[in-house]
Amino acid sequence: MSRRKVLFLAGLAAMVLLAVFGCSLLVRDDSAEPAGSGWYIKLRIQAPTAAKGITVSELDVTGLQILVRDPAGDVLQTIDWAVDQGGKDYVVPVTQLGEHEIEVTHYGTREGQPVQVTESATFTIRAMKITVVDIVPGCIGVIRVDGGEPPELVDLTGYWDAILTPVGGTPNPPHLLYFKQTDSSLDGSDGITGTVERMEVTFLVPDFEATYVGTIGPDGAILGSIEIYGQLFEAELRRSVLDFGTFALSGLIDLSTDRGLGSKNEDRVTYRLDFQVQADAVQGSLAFWSTVPLAPGTYAVVPTKDRDPGPDEVGVFFYEGSGNERSGEPGTLTLTRNDSTGAEGSFSVLFEDGDSLMGSFDLNLAAYSGLVTIAGGYWNGAEVPPSSANWQLCHGGSEMEWGDCEIDYVDEDLKVRLSLYPHSGPITTGTFSVPDQLGVEAYQRFDDGSGIDGEATSGTLVVTSFDEGVGIAGYFESMVFPGGTLTGSFDVGFEFEGYE
Repeated sequence: MSRRKVLFLAGLAAMVLLAVFGCSLLVRDDSAEPAGSGWYIKLRIQAPTAAKGITVSELDVTGLQILVRDPAGDVLQTIDWAVDQGGKDYVVPVTQLGEHEIEVTHYGTREGQPVQVTESATFTIRAMKITVVDIVPGCIGVIRVDGGEPPELVDLTGYWDAILTPVGGTPNPPHLLYFKQTDSSLDGSDGITGTVERMEVTFLVPDFEATYVGTIGPDGAILGSIEIYGQLFEAELRRSVLDFGTFALSGLIDLSTDRGLGSKNEDRVTYRLDFQVQADAVQGSLAFWSTVPLAPGTYAVVPTKDRDPGPDEVGVFFYEGSGNERSGEPGTLTLTRNDSTGAEGSFSVLFEDGDSLMGSFDLNLAAYSGLVTIAGGYWNGAEVPPSSANWQLCHGGSEMEWGDCEIDYVDEDLKVRLSLYPHSGPITTGTFSVPDQLGVEAYQRFDDGSGIDGEATSGTLVVTSFDEGVGIAGYFESMVFPGGTLTGSFDVGFEFEGYE
């Protein structure tokens, strides 16, 4: 009985692999009939016009490895074939119908070095059919690009400006970051950790519980994206060009560095509308603000910790009687009237801690009082019932906001900031009483989240040098903070734009 008949009578779906030698490369030339008949390869050799970086060579196949996989991807059989075995047939029993895969790795050598090329194909096992797969050693082309040695691992150690841009929006101000790289690992300020793999950078931002993935471009900038609380941002990181100064603190915070940095916000005019709110557990003042006059219309309430509101936007804060300050986020403010005599409108605000307020107002700004109606909301987890209160203090109009100064130190483990807030006029050279004339806030944060954040309750600060747009120098001694005293000095330039 012939072998073919044996396979047919076995009653199993099966596949036959045929390993054969040779590969015909046949090209038909119809431009002229060659002597005799048949197929041929026609080569035309001409003098080269220029050197080319293309070399064509052939390698002898020394062996094959064949893997056959079932529809689930499991290996049914592995076959190793060597050239000295010659042409050979293999029978691979299969147990189910459907699409299978064959993977063939061709082995050879080039200049004494092993070379291998892998190819794969799919085929379908059908009932009452014998599937035959022919395998020809070689007959495969490989394009190899000699790119030389791979580039050395880039070192990202240093200061970077991070610029976040909402998709379809305008860029936020730059945020200063510091990275220290060890091998492929990144340790950064703000608790950021990550890795560098060739030209790809990945790091985790714990403050936002978000992951950034970026690519290092030819100019060294890192371009990528990050999703923060459901909103997608394009994120660009560029190396900072900084001129450092001195910054020293002792007592409550201990620091001595020649890598101090300074920044100053511009003096500006802001426009406000604020009024008292008294409704059961809600006691305080609700303040809306903008950088443009608040004309009648509807404004979107937006977070303003990191940026100023736009032309059709307002920021909002709620100042509680206890001194606590809450920042409003999404919401709306509608003004039906706002002039020197009074303002009318309605509001709906959701605050960053999840509380909310909805209501309306009719204010007599000339008399600094008015009617405030609360339609509802939630406060400290409890529902706020509707209520109205007359004779509520109110204020509206423009006011001058003097730009504050910040002196910073940032590394991969620590962030220290000293903030100076002028109350009665712009910062100039001279002696300032704290906190009457100048508010001073000290901030220190370690990677583990521990640190200090407090405002000075008494003290004196001396500004020995101040130049708008250039820098500031000064000192203070035994300034009192809630957690202790602080002595310090600084001499820094206004090098960067900082924000929390």
